[in-house]
Formats: sequence, C-alpha cells, structure tokens
Amino acid sequence: PHKVIEQTIREHCNRYKDTPEIMNNLIFLVQSREPNDIERWQRENGAKAILIKRDEELNDQVWSNHADDEVYDCAYDYVLENTGSLEEWEDSIVWFIKELKREKWESHI
Repeated sequence: PHKVIEQTIREHCNRYKDTPEIMNNLIFLVQSREPNDIERWQRENGAKAILIKRDEELNDQVWSNHADDEVYDCAYDYVLENTGSLEEWEDSIVWFIKELKREKWESHI
C-alpha cells in the first residue's frame, strides 16, 4: 500500500501544482501503526509522525497484534492526547493544524 499511497499523493500534488493557495495548504494524513512503516514514511518522504493517545488507561493495555503492541516503539514528531470531549478534541485538532502550517512557513523563511 505504501507505493499506492505515494502515487495518490503525487497525483494530488500534480493536480494543484499551479494553484499555490491550495498547494501551500495541503496536508496528507496517512494512518500507519507499525514502527517500520512509520519510519519508512519519515525517511523516504520527510513525513512527520503523529501519535494520538486516548485516555491514559489504554497506554498499558496489551493488544492482540504486534502493530498495536509496538506503537510506542517509534520516534514521533508530535504526540496528541485525546482525553476530553469531542468539542475539545476538535479545538485541539484545529489548533494543531494551524501550528503545522505555521511551522511549515517558518521553515521556509
């Protein structure tokens, strides 16, 4: 699936390459739980890894598969905690996306 996702991202970028107001605001989210896949996205595509943690009681849980069991075996660029209401989570996500955009622009200055 890695190559298929890369191709889809390239297609979107090519579609909007002549429209800077869209191209400069594109954010692609790829869900991946396995550390090897996450590290590959970081290494090959310059991706930023985001871990979204739910309520604290879930952190010590043993899951039934290695991908979930190993989710903390990766170096994440950002860790978001989803511990409040849906409205609080939505506010957090809006804030986070604004921060990502700000970081993107500051890195080009």
